[in-house]
Amino acid sequence: MLWIALAAAAVAHPNSDNENERAPSFPPAPVATSGFDGIAFDGAAFDDFDIIEDGWYFQLGGGFVSTADSNGPGEEIDFEEGVGAILSVGHRFPHAGPLAFDNELELIWTDQDVSDSGILKAVSDVNTLSALLNGVGDYSFTETFSLYGGAGLGFSFVDVGTRSDSLNDFDDEDGPLLTWQVKTGGRFQMSESTSFSVGYRFVNIDDHEIDDDIGGASFDLKTEQHILEIGYRFGI
Repeated sequence: MLWIALAAAAVAHPNSDNENERAPSFPPAPVATSGFDGIAFDGAAFDDFDIIEDGWYFQLGGGFVSTADSNGPGEEIDFEEGVGAILSVGHRFPHAGPLAFDNELELIWTDQDVSDSGILKAVSDVNTLSALLNGVGDYSFTETFSLYGGAGLGFSFVDVGTRSDSLNDFDDEDGPLLTWQVKTGGRFQMSESTSFSVGYRFVNIDDHEIDDDIGGASFDLKTEQHILEIGYRFGI
């Protein structure tokens, strides 16, 4: 009967010899909390692209101005290379991710001498003062570099230096003249609230009418400006 007792014990306790062994353990399967196809996204990762703080800012800039030639009274008016100064105040809207949007009010002053080879030599120099309301988009590629592009609409006052003598007396209206612009460039971040930029803009000012009160000659001065510029921007 001994063998019957041993068989019964084996059936009742089949793993008695391995009861102290541990079953292998496996790490828990990852659980996707958000995203697509089980890939989780961390919104904080986009903070690296907030190149400049949201809120108000000032920007100071300057550059070199080139203006397309214009037709005069029987002569071609050639604009020499000039200089410009730019002052902007704007607001960056709250954003998440690499793309940001700004609204800004901008003042642009330019000064250029004029040379012409005609008989009358009506124009000697041109100064402009423009005020524009801009919309600007800014896309960050790294923590320290972004590209921007924008457009603006406003008005300009144009001060034309004219030459007068006993035969001709040129007179002009200062403005305001309808003005629009487009601009683009790169921005380099220096700190959370300051940056340095290099850019280009095209400014188009409506034709400026100039009349000769003595000789009766009149012409429209075309002002299409190309500006290469640098700027310094800081938050307030």
